[in-house]
Formats: sequence, structure tokens, C-alpha cells
Amino acid sequence: MQGRRFVPYAGADVTEAGYAMKKARFSEEQIVSILRECGAGMDVTTLCRKHGISDTTYYKWRLRYGAVAVADPKPAVDLAAEHSKLQRRYADLARENTAMKELIAKMGGAGQGTFG
Repeated sequence: MQGRRFVPYAGADVTEAGYAMKKARFSEEQIVSILRECGAGMDVTTLCRKHGISDTTYYKWRLRYGAVAVADPKPAVDLAAEHSKLQRRYADLARENTAMKELIAKMGGAGQGTFG
């Protein structure tokens, strides 16, 4: 059987060596949401039965993604307020820059290049 190549089942990912890899059933976002469900007070066995996973899988996920699931989501920043604040800061800096250029032009370009 050396000359024969492994033919994977339909839809399987294939590694460089030609071995089929099982596709993940859950994305990272789904895993984190499942872990948060348990953090909200649901029993582990009930949660596993609901999502069709084993207890072992749950505990492996908890080891890997537990810190992400436990962390509170950051408060949403009001983008409009942040944007207007940055626009005001930019306008102030642009005015300062223009005033400095006008001052340098009035001085006849003196002081450009070398300091001291």
C-alpha cells in the first residue's frame, strides 16, 4: 500500500502529510459563550448535554478559554464622543502649527535650520 495515497472523506481538511483533520464544530466565540452560560449558573452536565459536548471537552475549553470567558466585556466606548474629542484636539494642533508657521514667516525665516 505504499503507492496509494490516503483519500479523506468529503469536506475534511488535509494536512501536508496527507492526513485528514477533523473540522472544529464550534468557533472560539461559540466556546466562550458556552463557558459564560455555565458561569451564569447553569449546571455543567446540563450545559454539556444541551450543546452536545462531553464533560471532558468542557473542562479542556475552560482551561484554554476560561480567562476570556470570565473577563467582563469592556464598556462600549461612545464612538461619536471620542471622534469629536479627537477632532477638537486635531483642530487645536492645526491652529498651533499654522500660528508657528506664520511667526516663522514674519521673522523672515530666521532660526530655521540651526538652533543656538
